[in-house]
Amino acid sequence: MSTPVPPPPPPDRSSATKPPGFIGRLAGGFHFSWRDTLIALLPVVVLIGLVGYIAQRLVRPAPPSTIVMTTGTAGGAYDEFAKRYRSILARSGVTLELHSSSGAVENYERLRSSPAADGVTYDVGFIQSGIGSMEGAPHLETIAGVYYEPVWLFSSHLDNLAKLSDLHGKRIGVGSPGSGLRRLSLQILAAAGITEGNATFFEVAGTEAARMLERGTLDIAFIIGAPESPFIQGLFKGPLHIVSLAQSEAIGRYFPALTPQVLPQGAVDLAEGRPEHDVKLLAATSILVSRDDFHPALVHLLLEAAAKVHGGPGLFQKRGEFPSSKVQDFPVSEQATRWFQSGRPFLQRYLPFWLANLIERLLVVIVPIVALAIPLTRIVPAFYSWRVRSKIFRWYGELQQIERRAPDGSDRRAVLQRLVEIEASVNALKIPLAFYHEVHLLRAHIDMVRGHLAA
Repeated sequence: MSTPVPPPPPPDRSSATKPPGFIGRLAGGFHFSWRDTLIALLPVVVLIGLVGYIAQRLVRPAPPSTIVMTTGTAGGAYDEFAKRYRSILARSGVTLELHSSSGAVENYERLRSSPAADGVTYDVGFIQSGIGSMEGAPHLETIAGVYYEPVWLFSSHLDNLAKLSDLHGKRIGVGSPGSGLRRLSLQILAAAGITEGNATFFEVAGTEAARMLERGTLDIAFIIGAPESPFIQGLFKGPLHIVSLAQSEAIGRYFPALTPQVLPQGAVDLAEGRPEHDVKLLAATSILVSRDDFHPALVHLLLEAAAKVHGGPGLFQKRGEFPSSKVQDFPVSEQATRWFQSGRPFLQRYLPFWLANLIERLLVVIVPIVALAIPLTRIVPAFYSWRVRSKIFRWYGELQQIERRAPDGSDRRAVLQRLVEIEASVNALKIPLAFYHEVHLLRAHIDMVRGHLAA
């Protein structure tokens, strides 16, 4: 009679190996070392964080939605051009806040001080070439020269002025106080020896100067303004004469900020042939100036507006001549230089201004992090592998020493006992399955050393 076979004992659930989870499968086995993983990833996280922090510090904050601009007298050329700028910038969601002034000199003083005397901090403004210099205002930068501002000489009875010294004893309108025209005209007259001691100066400009010329209380007047402005157009059609300045070339050599120009015969009115002869005159360059802390993204917007407003042909300029970087009063801003070299930034050609600017700022942070992360994807696994293998390879040094000593007698028994301890330590290692073949190889080497000692 056969003895019944007892049923097998239930499995020991406490010692059963659980199937690997998702992280375990990624690690290549049942044992996943969080410590090794953290040690491998910590330098990477610190390095990427450091690069991201440096990049973020280099990125300027988002551009403001408002630009404060100092313009000029109400109804003047600066004021009219600024209004056209305002309508163009509004399409990109930027508000151009306009503040009138007495002219280019006050604009220069407002931009040079921070805040200005009226308590306002101005971002940009129009000034005339020759008004200021980088020595007097090192924190100002040129965005662009935007158009020529001819310095007209108007008279009720003069057509030509052979030399400035002929103005001895004349009644001269030199421009209103605080204007760039007054400073410019006084400099030109002083160079020719005309002072308040030998002539009579009247601080008048614009409409008042024209009225005084018509009434005969002025002999000649300096008037500055774009030929397209309604005021200058009105003077062209009135009874006053445009005076040709024969010494314009010579004066241009004395004052590099002034450019000699010629108004050809009939350029004002071709049908009536006005003027009746070529008129020689001088022209300052109107410059759009900003503070050096002006947000660079807004420089591109202003240059786009300037190209639309001033890029066409005129009496003294060719199409596309303005905006121009050929002005030396202040250094041209870095962003303006890039615009002149390559035009509008790539993203702004296809996306709204604010979206393009947001992406550009994000790219400054993301690109260096991605550039760093790509090589690290190869370095981190290699470092992790080295960390795991180092737990195995550390025993090979001791095995080598045991083989070299070739102990005898009691020493051999102690060494054999040490081999048992090493083997127990190896068996206790928690190694991912992907590296487990190296554990088996180490065990085989331990047995090999044990066999050599036994032999």
